[in-house]
Amino acid sequence: MPDESKQNLVDLLVRIPFFDELLPAECKKILQVCTNASFAEGKTIFPAGTPGTQLMILLKGDLRIELADGKEVATLKPLETVGEMEVLTGAPRAASVVAVTPVSGLLMSRPDLEALINREPFLGIKLLRNIISSLSHKLVAANSRVRELSSGR
Repeated sequence: MPDESKQNLVDLLVRIPFFDELLPAECKKILQVCTNASFAEGKTIFPAGTPGTQLMILLKGDLRIELADGKEVATLKPLETVGEMEVLTGAPRAASVVAVTPVSGLLMSRPDLEALINREPFLGIKLLRNIISSLSHKLVAANSRVRELSSGR
């Protein structure tokens, strides 16, 4: 990736909660372990029940999170992440992730995340804190949605 493109991407990343409080130099280290990926509209990126070996940082397009029966439980917009829980625990994916539109983003594998944490422990702590924060926000939103559904709204 050319240096100018990499710098533009770093400028974008510092605005994503996943990269909260990370310095541009730290974002560059994370970029080194990520791969670019693009998917066509309708493509199932992460099928439910498969091992959670990667997380995705969505840069362009929309994603739908759906249960095995096809019921949509969430939509994700650019600058959101998906797969954090599974990549940390290695648990099978609880739901499928499907491209609603053509999407592009960054993929980070579990082995690459672990290697980064071992190589850069202080950066790893900051990144894990951001992942926990992201998962906490998602849990609050899910609990709110459950309350809405159970109250008939």
